[in-house]
Parts: sequence; structure tokens; C-alpha cells
Amino acid sequence: MPSCKDLYDKWRNAVSEATKDHKHRYTCALFKKDQTISDTEQTNRCICGRLKNSHSYKGELSSYAGDRWIMTDCSGRIDDGISCGILYKWHQACLTKFLRCDINIPQKALYDLICNDYGKKPNLIISIFGGTKNFKMDKHLETAFMNGIIEAATSAGGWILTAGLNSGVVNLVGQAISEAKVMHCNLKNIVSIGFTKWGSLSQDVRDLLSGKFRKQLHPENNDPISELYTYPPEMLGSNNQQTVESHHAYMLLFDDATQYGYLGDHQPTQFLEEALKNKGNTSCYTITVIVEGGLNTPYTIRRFLEKNLPVVIIRGSGRMADIICDFLTPDAENASKDKIKEVLKKKIPNKESLKKEDYEEDLKTCANEIRKIIDVKYSDLLSVYSLNQNVNVAETIFNAIFKAKLSSHADNRDGQSPHRNISSIDMLNLLDLSLAWKSFQGLQRVFEYTEANPDQPSSKEIMKKFITSLENDSPKLADYFLRSRYNVLNDLKREDISLLYETISKTPHTERYISSVLETTNIGSNKPLGIADEFCKEFIGHFMQNLYSEESESSITNILARLKGAWRGIFQTSCRCPPRRVYTPVALKQIFLNLNFPDKKQDYSQQEKIRDLFLWSVFMGRTELAKVFLIYLEPKTCAALIASRVYKEFSKRTNIIHFKQTMTSTAEEFELYAVNCINACYELDEKRACELILRQITLFGNITCIQVAVAAKCRKFLLTACFDRVINDASYCKLDERNRYGMHKHMLILTWLSFGILAPFYVSYRTTQPEDSQHEPISNQDKE
Repeated sequence: MPSCKDLYDKWRNAVSEATKDHKHRYTCALFKKDQTISDTEQTNRCICGRLKNSHSYKGELSSYAGDRWIMTDCSGRIDDGISCGILYKWHQACLTKFLRCDINIPQKALYDLICNDYGKKPNLIISIFGGTKNFKMDKHLETAFMNGIIEAATSAGGWILTAGLNSGVVNLVGQAISEAKVMHCNLKNIVSIGFTKWGSLSQDVRDLLSGKFRKQLHPENNDPISELYTYPPEMLGSNNQQTVESHHAYMLLFDDATQYGYLGDHQPTQFLEEALKNKGNTSCYTITVIVEGGLNTPYTIRRFLEKNLPVVIIRGSGRMADIICDFLTPDAENASKDKIKEVLKKKIPNKESLKKEDYEEDLKTCANEIRKIIDVKYSDLLSVYSLNQNVNVAETIFNAIFKAKLSSHADNRDGQSPHRNISSIDMLNLLDLSLAWKSFQGLQRVFEYTEANPDQPSSKEIMKKFITSLENDSPKLADYFLRSRYNVLNDLKREDISLLYETISKTPHTERYISSVLETTNIGSNKPLGIADEFCKEFIGHFMQNLYSEESESSITNILARLKGAWRGIFQTSCRCPPRRVYTPVALKQIFLNLNFPDKKQDYSQQEKIRDLFLWSVFMGRTELAKVFLIYLEPKTCAALIASRVYKEFSKRTNIIHFKQTMTSTAEEFELYAVNCINACYELDEKRACELILRQITLFGNITCIQVAVAAKCRKFLLTACFDRVINDASYCKLDERNRYGMHKHMLILTWLSFGILAPFYVSYRTTQPEDSQHEPISNQDKE
């Protein structure tokens, strides 16, 4: 990590470049710095909030004589008034960059400053408004809110905007950021920006910050570096709510020359509007989250709604948020202003020492604003999160954005057609966001829109997004891609599978867990998919033929193996002493099927693609994706046994306890799935079920279910009625157990001495034979 001095110099240079045309700010010009103040007025305050003897202005005094602050009449300009600095919390590795600027500075300059300093533009901006003083929230709702905000910001590459003060919901966001960094050490820096007013800070905090900024700009030789850039202990140990929240990455302090009041929503709104301007091929989306709130909150909500910006209200956070949620229900959507006013008066009593007439006026204004925002035309922009919903806060945020972007109601507000022409870039960005956020409803909404615009996007672009869903380990989204009207497998190539192996091998999950298993093997191939063949040999068994190597089908070894198998079948049929059955030409044809040499390499079939994706997901430990692909495979029983076999091997070879337990339980799940499959087949047709577990599966290298089950020691599968029937059937005409005891044992020795001539007369054979079905044997296909 660069030194604090380097970080400060970089920040200072960035600020100087971004604000080179806006280096001024304003201060109160009603009193001068060295102005003589009478003793009786020493403790009196100016209308700006300062003591009359605490002004710093040195220019010409203003002639304003009123008792209400008007910035244009009461303030004077100070050139080079930009001040900045950085403060670091060593024990939490938390760095905050400060900027004190004029309240009217263009937000474009601030947006460009943060983008350039961070090095990347945001995909999402979450602005949080609401609870400040005396803010309390249910513990479960508080946890859900904290986790959801962090999940939304980190998964979408988003920024968080707050009021910046160490109180209420801002303090909650700071705690969430701190806990996220502790729980996830490799979590990238969360960009959180505090918008607050310089005058909102207490005098002590302002003095501490001003002193730090001054010393960092002009350090003295005796100033310790470790103290120069650290947070003052007075700020960290204080419960003062008029201080900055120390976990924010950026703190923008707007100065309007007063020392009271709070910053409105004008600056954050302008910042959002600047971010929404589409520059190049990138798009940014915004969401406003309302937590609790007071009488001015409905006005803030309406401003965002009028700009077509979605808003999420947290039900259960108290005060205004709960009031608005209650009026958004169908039963209350036609509530009158008087009824709204009564509810406001009951739930938000006058505790701020306002005059009665002022309080009544505020209630009336607030009721009018609520009446406007609950209008049906804003229904697509307003979303509510409740703790008893099936979706979390992050999913609610993402769904609100997609609903606002793609809803036909949003278009009808402007009198446009039900389906507006969203650009191709915008549509692809929405697809990217739905994948990054793992938003199923978002992906569903995008696909619903594309039904009316079939040429946008193309099938190849959809296939690339499908690959992205696999890389992001999103089984629900991958399944939706496979079920959609786009045939995502059509454009899939073997090179894409190979690239998946290469990409996922570099992920933290693979490096931590799968690598611990591979350390016990000698796997390593330079061929594009040779690594998959080596995986199969190592974790499934050497009885499985190669799937990808050129020699897999036509090698001399495999040809001889097929000849040997065919000869064994003929010999056993013709040489058994008690004939089992008469083989028909159709049955003999089944034996010789394995002698057919493979034709020239066929096209990459759909089942082969799903098989390769299934094996990739199994070998890379992506169990949920493996379950998705298992649904689309035809030889499901064999595939489930393969997964069980691989995960049992993973469990044996890893030294990570948690991973070992996970692999063991997952192997049992796949084994149980195979058991259920074969039991269902056995109930439907016993004979065909037995043939299913005996026949070779060409899709998986000519292996059989029995081979995999025995190799994996799948006890539940080996104890099924179908497997028992196969063993009994295979044992028919073999020596009976009675030959091991008494006189039968001596007669067996006698038949050996006669080279088998006396065997038909003195040796007992098993005589129980299962009932034969009358139908012909099933063809050598992979369907079950």
C-alpha cells in the first residue's frame, strides 16, 4: 500500500485539477476577523451561527441588516478556499478522503473527481435518505438492511451516497461497511460518499479537521507522520452525532458560510443526474432507499419520482417510511388529504418545538406530497421492502431498477408506446447487471421485453451471457437461459468449454478447495480438453474411455476391448451347461453392436454439450450447476453416479474439514437421486431397468452404471431391488452354494478330475430364473 504522504499528494493533485475553476468559497461578511466587538456582544451570535468575534472574513463588510440569512447578501468570497485532506484508521485499515468546497460547486466536477480517483465509473448508485436523530430499527430488519445494502453495492460495482453524519441510518451503513471488511478480507474497497454540510459539524470537529488539513498542506519537521494522517481520537471516541462517519471512503463537506442546519437533497440529486448521463458505452443506474424519515421526506421522494428514478421504501423502519407504505396499499390509495394529515399528526407529533401554525403548515404540505407520490402513475417507480418477503434488500433494489427501466407504465407516463426502443447497449447492460446481481426477476423482465424485439440482442450475445452466468455460479439464471426461447447451446463450441476450465481454475474457490484435491494427483495436460479426460480417469475410473482425445474411439486398445467383449458374450451363450435361453438374431445383433467402428467425428450434439458442462461443473465443485445440467441429461442415473463418485474422491483427498463434509453430503445427494431414478424405472418395467444399469453409456465413454456404482461404493444403489435382480440374473446357471458343503464338495472335486465330463450329473446349479419379458432388448441408446 502506498504511504499516507503519497496518498495525500495524489488526492491533493486530483482535487486541484478537478476544482481548478472553482477554488473559491464564501464566508459570512457581516463581521470581520479583527473587528472590535463590545463586551456585551462577545457571546452573541451572528445570524450565520458564529459568535460575532469568531469571524474570519477580511474583506469589505456587507451592509445587510436583516435577521434572516441570505447567502448572496450576507457572504463574501474567499479565493483559494478549497481545502482537503485524508484521515486514516490504522486498526481498521479505513481511509477517508475529505474535501471542503463551496456549496454551489458544480457536481460534475465532484463526480469526475471521484471517478478519476477511484479509477472506475459506477454501475449503480444507492442513495440513502431518512433516519437521523433518535433512529431505531428492529434488530432483524437492521441486519437485513445492512447485509442487503453491502450485497447490492459489492455485487453491482456500486457506490453508496449518505448524509455523512455519524448518526441514524448513516451510522448503520458505516457499521455495515466495517463488518463487511472484517468478514471478507479480500473485499474490494466499498465506495461510500458522505454529502454533508460543513456547518452541520460541531465546532470541535470543524477545528480538528481544519487543523489536520492545514498541517497536511504545510507539515512541520516535528510532526509525526503517523499522527499527521490519522483520525483525531476525539472524533473516534465521541458519541457526538455532529461528526463525520469514519468508515466512508469520501466525505464532501459543502460550505454555505453558515454554521447550522443540514444539507438538503439538491447536491446529491445533481450528483445522481450527472452520473446518469450516458458517456461512451457505460450506463449507470440509481436507486433511492428511504429509511424512516420526517415531514420533508415525501418531498424528496417526489423529486426523484418526477425524474423517473426508482425509490425503495423500507417498511418497518418507522415514522414516514411506514406511513407511506400504509398508503401504498390498494385499500388506501384513494385516501383523502385530511385522512393523511390525521395519520401524520398521530405518528409524527410536534416534538421539534415548532410553532403550532408552522407545524400545521408542514403537515398540510406533507399530506399534499404523499397524495402525489401514491398516484398510480408512479407505481412502477415505488417499491417496498418488508422483512417477511421472500426476497432480500439487494434483490428488492435490483428488481425495482428493472421494473422502472422496462415497465410499460413508465413509458405511458410520457405518452409513449407501451414498448419503448431501448438501445442495444442499454439492453446488454441490463443483462450484465442481472447477471452481476444474480437477479432472476431482472433477467426475466429483460427476456420478456426481448419477445417484442426479437432482433435485440442476438443469439450469440445471449450465449455469451449464458457463459457469464456459469462463471458467476448462478444456477437459477443458467437454468432460465436453457429454458428460454434462445437455444443457447447452438452456438456453444468446445473452445468455450475449454475456456471455462481455464477461467474457473483461477477463481478463489478453485484455488482454495479444488487445488487441495489436485495436489494428490498428477493431472496436467496441454491439450484444450485433455485435462477433462485426465479428470475422468483420475476421479471416475480408468474403465472410462477418453471423451476428447483423438484416439478415444479408434485406438487398437479399444477395438480389442470391444472384440473381447463380443467374444465373451458369444462364448458364454453357447458354452453354458444348462442353456439359459435361445438367442434370437436380434439378441445376437445386440452383442455385435460394440464391434461397429465409429464413423468420422460427428457434430457437437446437444447432449454432448450438456455432458461437457455437467462434467465441468462437477470437477470444478459447482454442485448447484451440476444439478441443473443433470436435469437436461438423458442418462440421468449414470450422470448422478458419476457426480457421487467424483465428490467421494474429493472428500477422501482433501484436508479441509468443511470442504470434506460438504463433498460427502453432496455425494450422498447425487447417490440418492440415482437410487430414486432406478427405483422409478424398476417400478415401471423391471426388465428394462435391469438392462439400463448393465448397458454401456456411449455418452460417458462406454461405462455402465454398475461400474460406477461399484467403484464409488454406492451402498444405497447396490442395495436396490433392481441391482439385486441383476446379480441374481447374472448368477443363474452358476454353481449353487450347496457345492461347498458335505458330499457335494467331494462330487465337485470328482468333476474337476474328470475335466468337467461328470459335471452335468454330479454338480448342482442355481435354478431360479427371473421371468423374461417378451419384448426385444432395448437399443443401445443413452435415454432412460
